[in-house]
Amino acid sequence: MLVSSHHLDEVSRVADRIVVVHAGRVVAPLPPGTADLEQQFFSVVLREDENPT
Repeated sequence: MLVSSHHLDEVSRVADRIVVVHAGRVVAPLPPGTADLEQQFFSVVLREDENPT
């Protein structure tokens, strides 16, 4: 099942895998169940914005 949400705390409780999709591309996996998931998400998105591949 694919779930798309901006509520990372909720997604983390139910997901086995989490990936960040930015600008139509999968840019990074994130480990579910970690306390700083939103911080990791924003770090990935910022890094992609600064260094698009």
